Amino acid sequence: MHVAIGQNTPPAQLHAACPSRKYHRCFFDQLAARYPVAQFRAAHLLPGCDAASPPPRCASPFLSQHSGPPLRRCAAASPPPHPAARLKCSSAPAAVDAAGVQLLLGVPSAPSAKGAARRAAVRSSWLQDERVGTSVVVCFLLSSQTPPRELEALQEEQRAHGDILLLDAPETSFIITQNTRYSNFTKKGRGMPTFKQYAFFQHAAAFYPRIPFVGKIDDDTAPNLRLLTPLLDSLRCHSPYMFVGAINWASFVPRAAEFGVRGDRCGFGWSLGAALHNFGSSWGKPGEKSYIEACDTRGGVLPFPYGTGAGYIFSAALLKFVATSPEVTGWVAEAAGPTREELQWQKYEDTSTGYWLTYCPHRIQFIDIGPQIHDIMCHEKGERRRHGGATYRPPSNASVLVHNLKTPSAFGYAHEHMRGDEVPYDHESCTRQVYGAIRGNSARPLNPGRKRGKRRGAKQSARGGARKST
Repeated sequence: MHVAIGQNTPPAQLHAACPSRKYHRCFFDQLAARYPVAQFRAAHLLPGCDAASPPPRCASPFLSQHSGPPLRRCAAASPPPHPAARLKCSSAPAAVDAAGVQLLLGVPSAPSAKGAARRAAVRSSWLQDERVGTSVVVCFLLSSQTPPRELEALQEEQRAHGDILLLDAPETSFIITQNTRYSNFTKKGRGMPTFKQYAFFQHAAAFYPRIPFVGKIDDDTAPNLRLLTPLLDSLRCHSPYMFVGAINWASFVPRAAEFGVRGDRCGFGWSLGAALHNFGSSWGKPGEKSYIEACDTRGGVLPFPYGTGAGYIFSAALLKFVATSPEVTGWVAEAAGPTREELQWQKYEDTSTGYWLTYCPHRIQFIDIGPQIHDIMCHEKGERRRHGGATYRPPSNASVLVHNLKTPSAFGYAHEHMRGDEVPYDHESCTRQVYGAIRGNSARPLNPGRKRGKRRGAKQSARGGARKST
């Protein structure tokens, strides 16, 4: 069902294609074939390399049925050399592009004192990994349109560290300066790095075309490069159009002005089936403040996969599409222009990125590493919990991305527990380092504004649980 980018799907068109509104029956097979998602433990089912392709330098157990010790041995087998002059974001692009770098990572950051403290915490933790400057190059992403005093400080910081990329794109807060008629998430949207992040995608596609993978991670996230780099190495001979991350599904109301808006990201689901069920479901009671109209009645597009915003990675070919597609570049330009109140895509940069990918003319292979991406949380049963698949758990050496690190010591703690051999879990140490002080009830996510009950409700909704209106 094709709709031009930035345009809502006419409800009558959806209902004509699926009169029963049982969208999992009408569209499941079609969407599953269009958007293939391989779970990381099942990635061995992907088509193999052709005979002319050399085997991966260190085959990742992500492509086998067995994870654990083989992956750790693979990661430790051949650490990269330590060159006298390590590659940095400030290195000449031609030199970086020709050096055999495997992964370019952009880390959106803020020009504030809080942003500077985050950058310092990153530099003292996971940027110390021996792969940074050899097989991985990392850039903090900031806007060159920052006010003069802050810009001068950033330029001085860049001269000192060589890891800042100043992009000619605005911070979202420079554009969205007040509440809009169409959004009840304006404050959240102002903090999203969407415009400068897209400028980074364009910069990477233009200046680093030979780097096989380009990704972004939040500045409160620590990656386990010891595991991530062999995973990417083992994927390099598969589809040229590849997207790696914690894959969820959602719909999107592209143009909020036509129907008004409450939550223009809708139809969320942990899986395609759940998303299709929720796509045709309303929540709450009409007339109540909490009421959310069904996605299919207010212009939502059919659900699509996207990578959660903590971090995701493009193959080079897919990044080139995102950075150069006239449809996508036009959509981004309009979202910064006079109609920006209608196009509130900046509120959800991760979902917006997934939406762009639906217009790629090539078949994209999605690689879901969601079980290895999680928020940090200390727990009295952390030794057992950190090896499970919970959204909130302590880090381990099997974690690939750990999100929601809010203190400098939390970065150090996560890096220590991901970097090599397994470190025994100590609850008091975790609580002290992650939260900055020991507190009575530490079995909570770091974001005190999120109610755990709401989280459970979200899971029920994703599974098609209670609260559907009649």
